[in-house]
Amino acid sequence: MRARPHFNTKLFLVVVIALFALMLAPASAFASTSATQPMHRLYNPNSGEHFYTADDAERDHLVSVGWNPEGEGWIAPRESTTPVYRFYNPNAGDHHYTPDGDEAYSLLVAGWNYEGVGWYSDDARGIALYREYNPNAQAGSHNYTTDASEHAMLTSVGWNDEGYAWYGVDMTKSAIVKVAGYDEFVITLDDTSAPITTENFRNLVKRGYYNGLAFYRIVNNFCLQGGTKGNTASGHDPELTPIKGEFSSNNVNNPLADNFHKGTVAMARAGNNPDSATSAFFVTLASSLSVSTSLNGKYAAFGTISQTDMKIVDAICSDYIAYATGPEGAITDFSHMPIIESISIAD
Repeated sequence: MRARPHFNTKLFLVVVIALFALMLAPASAFASTSATQPMHRLYNPNSGEHFYTADDAERDHLVSVGWNPEGEGWIAPRESTTPVYRFYNPNAGDHHYTPDGDEAYSLLVAGWNYEGVGWYSDDARGIALYREYNPNAQAGSHNYTTDASEHAMLTSVGWNDEGYAWYGVDMTKSAIVKVAGYDEFVITLDDTSAPITTENFRNLVKRGYYNGLAFYRIVNNFCLQGGTKGNTASGHDPELTPIKGEFSSNNVNNPLADNFHKGTVAMARAGNNPDSATSAFFVTLASSLSVSTSLNGKYAAFGTISQTDMKIVDAICSDYIAYATGPEGAITDFSHMPIIESISIAD
């Protein structure tokens, strides 16, 4: 008799979660070009439960039936590689949220209802959300907060500290880039590795310098470059003061610049002058020997773009690469350049 194949219940349930993640992802994740979304925090004074949602309509409904709005809990990316799953306990009337697949599986087995992906955790781990557990509560037994003071208060009165739940976007370290015709993507700035470069970039962004400029160079599997007046591959604005090149071959320690990979963002510079960068920057389009050999330790890397947001950059390059026929991938006709509508950074 042929043996019956073993049925892996846990694997089946994990697959179910993945399918529901696609079908029940927040509608707002597909309805806006914004790279981030505010997360609403509400409190039920009757049950003691805190509730979290990205959905404005759901927030408004809960407020209408007596929940207290407590403002913005954190800022979440609209997409990332880390979904946060939302569950409901029909017996206790309680919600629970987790990015952990094993915990999600255990909740399913215990009879919790899976309600889809509530939101996404920031892959760059910008701002941590603390997770606390109240062992005495029947409902509202978990709390999630970015506030260290709230976390300290709750743990001082008997809540259990359960570490970090997931991560929100640190908007002070996030440059939101909007290219005409495409969704926004986020550059996560690395102030520790390149303090001079990030300060210069922030100052230009706050001046609105980049708004209306273009990406004028695309080299397949290598880089997308832009961000200087004149929109030429020379990449140097003579009206700006050049900055110190933060990379090892210029005797500056910058760990980010020692390991270029797909999604690394760095300053372009003029010729062989290490201290000539002003405003032009580039995004690396691949992780390869060619990229690392050409760039490692030679250019001031100052930020990164997540795998998810690099899909937007890849789409831009795919649509415009046919026009990059000039020297070193230059696009010579402004009408065929991707236009930077805006770059913004929170104060």
